Amino acid sequence: RLSDRESEVLSWVARGLTDREVAQRLSIALSTARKHRENLLAKLEVGRASALVARYLCLASAPTLRAGTKVADAVSAREQHVLGCLAQGLSDKQVARALGISDQTARTHRRNMLDKTATANVCALLHLAFTQGWLPWPCRDHGVQERTD
Repeated sequence: RLSDRESEVLSWVARGLTDREVAQRLSIALSTARKHRENLLAKLEVGRASALVARYLCLASAPTLRAGTKVADAVSAREQHVLGCLAQGLSDKQVARALGISDQTARTHRRNMLDKTATANVCALLHLAFTQGWLPWPCRDHGVQERTD
């Protein structure tokens, strides 16, 4: 179960804010924001901040899909495969192995998607992809307890 503060930090991290930006928004020390993120990674049993996006959206009560750009207009089919791997929390190297491409090609696909969507990092890219409907809404059975407040 997540505390109110953890839930708040998770919502900002899932939207792509850096530890520094989270600290500024919540008026806390940078080290405290980092510790919150590290605790969330451990508590939600994920290895990368990008995997927190799906976990955060699993806790959402219902999809809030926005009418927006179609995925075909935003990213290529291959980039969509990379996006799916990133949504699983895979690193560039793991994406490359999973798709049978070089590490550099995986990094290039990631960088191109960030540029095309004007997002600052993978968390922001994944949040956009889920809310735009480019990726299927994450399932609720990730072993994360929903808040009952």
